[in-house]
Amino acid sequence: MIAGCFLVALCGTARADPVDLTDDQVQAVEKAVKAVLKDPYSAVLSRPGAATTNLNLSLTVCGLWNAKNGFGGYGGQSAYMGQFWSHDQGKTYDPATFELIKIVEPGWEAQNLLSACQSQGVVVPE
Repeated sequence: MIAGCFLVALCGTARADPVDLTDDQVQAVEKAVKAVLKDPYSAVLSRPGAATTNLNLSLTVCGLWNAKNGFGGYGGQSAYMGQFWSHDQGKTYDPATFELIKIVEPGWEAQNLLSACQSQGVVVPE
């Protein structure tokens, strides 16, 4: 019983808090997203949302993107998720630590990814 209470207490300390990204962090996110698109020059990205996770050891980032597809037209808005890491218990999140975790095409996958972002406390601006 004591072990169960300890685990609940430990899990209870992991909460998500919204964070405003710095301009340098936003640029790191945009660079990573554009690097995987077929036509990065046509990319339109919303300002990403972010929240601390994992006891402030990481910062989850989610946002929306749209870019021209292989046919030359815009395919519709979709989503991505990434993460910054902290090497000082959440005091700073260096832009160089950004990792793009997932980027999806428009459709149901985008909705699922946005739901995953929301479950981690990330509010994605429209």
